[in-house]
Amino acid sequence: MTGALPGSMHAKLNIGAIFTGSFTIHTHGGSIKGHGEANPHGSGRYQSFSGSLVATSGSGIYTHVSGHAGLYGVLDRRTDSVVIQTTGKLSY
Repeated sequence: MTGALPGSMHAKLNIGAIFTGSFTIHTHGGSIKGHGEANPHGSGRYQSFSGSLVATSGSGIYTHVSGHAGLYGVLDRRTDSVVIQTTGKLSY
């Protein structure tokens, strides 16, 4: 994970007609949990997708976290690797 929140992230992605998933971001100041949904586009080895995510709960300095963000990315169906980028703001 890279970006404004230094730390690590654990994510679970469910691949289907619509991609769904959940995430937890761990930082020195606490953690943030949330979930998202995205629509896949195209077919073949590399499949792009776009959608949104929402922060649902937090701990530490993120106890009152809230926010929605856009997300987009690419799934490599041969290796099951995923690159995801997000756009938006979180309030805490």
